[in-house]
Amino acid sequence: MSEKVVVTLMKKRKITNECSVFTVSSTRIGYYDPRVNLFYDNKTKGCYPNIRNVASYKKDNTLAFDNLVRYDDLEQAVVDGGTFNDALKRYTDDCKRHFYVVISRDGVNSSVITLNVDDFEDATGKIKDISALISGISRDKDNRGLLNMDVDEALLSLRDMITDGGRSKEDLELLKNELLYYRSIVKELLNLVAFEMNGVRDNELDDSDTVSVEKVDDGSKKVILSDINIDELVGLVTKTVVHQDDAVRRLVLEIERNLESDGEKDGILITGSTGVGKTMTINLIAKYLDRPVKIIDSTQLTVPGYVGKSVEDYLYELLCDCNGDVERAEQAIIFFDEIDKKGSEKKSDISGQGVLNVLLKFLDGTEYDVTSDRRIPGSAQKISTKNMLVLAGGSFADVYKNSGPKQIGFLDGEKKEYVPSATDFVEKGMMTKDFIGRFPIIIHYNDLDAKALVDVLVNSEASPLKRERDVFSKAGVKLTVTEDYMEAVARAAINMETGARGLKGIVKNTTWPSYDKVKSESGVYREVVLDEKTVSDNKVYVLRKKDD
Repeated sequence: MSEKVVVTLMKKRKITNECSVFTVSSTRIGYYDPRVNLFYDNKTKGCYPNIRNVASYKKDNTLAFDNLVRYDDLEQAVVDGGTFNDALKRYTDDCKRHFYVVISRDGVNSSVITLNVDDFEDATGKIKDISALISGISRDKDNRGLLNMDVDEALLSLRDMITDGGRSKEDLELLKNELLYYRSIVKELLNLVAFEMNGVRDNELDDSDTVSVEKVDDGSKKVILSDINIDELVGLVTKTVVHQDDAVRRLVLEIERNLESDGEKDGILITGSTGVGKTMTINLIAKYLDRPVKIIDSTQLTVPGYVGKSVEDYLYELLCDCNGDVERAEQAIIFFDEIDKKGSEKKSDISGQGVLNVLLKFLDGTEYDVTSDRRIPGSAQKISTKNMLVLAGGSFADVYKNSGPKQIGFLDGEKKEYVPSATDFVEKGMMTKDFIGRFPIIIHYNDLDAKALVDVLVNSEASPLKRERDVFSKAGVKLTVTEDYMEAVARAAINMETGARGLKGIVKNTTWPSYDKVKSESGVYREVVLDEKTVSDNKVYVLRKKDD
């Protein structure tokens, strides 16, 4: 089926203390209230999250207001100074210079980009120029590589195209500046035509400043495809997460297989003690894939209707993290951290097995209605979990305790690691059969002994010791630590049972007195030396002056 994409420019025609009056084609269609981020129908006076729900809605005038200024922004303005009315006036005065580029796709996944320009005609000219450029690119098969470029790369290529077309240097620089200033528009328009397409049809701009684009759409939602260079990604992660090479490689492979699969995604369960790198790995992979990530603290989860946080609450946070972009949110990596804390013998436990049962629907892929306030009718947005990559993690100490031989070292292959069965997670970890059955892939991260923790301090990209050395270096002082200092820090972390996560706090605590000294006597010292005694008493350290 063919989907019509419309890009149009709309201006606020009138500002009141409460609402903004919007018009399309000179017809007043309703009011937008920035305080609650809702749209009011001019006919029914009803309150809706977007214009598709209002009585005066017409298909040709599809609009949405997902990304406009929220009440919280005005509230912050009050904190910055003046009364609420003062803040509201400042905002409404500023709104007189705002325009909105509204992009709609037959009423689906509409979005709004804010412009702040001097006058309506100025904005009109810019959107015409940019739309014409994108239309020309999408027609030319030789230039479609631009559609997959980074925005900055695309701008450079556009410059070459315009130069070849005989544009003057002055015009070129002017257009380049406009494109840079409105790079968000360029990026959004590039995204609109980034699918397979037969070119732009009937796209001449008319007096309403609208450009139409025809593109192929099979009715399904867009899926972000991420090419993974497995060796590259494993190498990137293991620079930071040390002594987990086998686990990291298996995790990267399983994520890659999930991304390649057109069918049901396999849940991945990551087990291991606190501070061994589970969460860090997820964040690094998400950054590499350019996917949003949501780390869910499972200890806070309760079934709906009880004090705590629901799945919908976390999905709303995810949507906010994605700036209201539902399509991007639906491609997120979700990590249910500390899921082992939900193990319980009581099937109806509202914070234990009850939560695991509620999560089954999430794991199977379903739609949720998410909103900041369910008391506002019609304010919810639908988010599907079907295309999300779902992982869970926890220490599961009871599962691994006395279950078989453990790997007590940190070198790969030193001892064969015990691999628990699904039954072990049910009987010892108190997981439900239905829940653990959704996680056929179980990957275990090794415990880190003292020697491994020293290696974290020396070699990890996330080493807190490296960061402290950089801080001292900026003060003109070299930070030197002895071998027994690092061993003492590692032992302290083991005693705290915090793994590598505890290293940062220990290093910070042992370095702040000496850092305070060199900063208060700037230019006097060239080196600070910390040893084993510094770990037990942070006021014990050696200072070496520049003239020594």
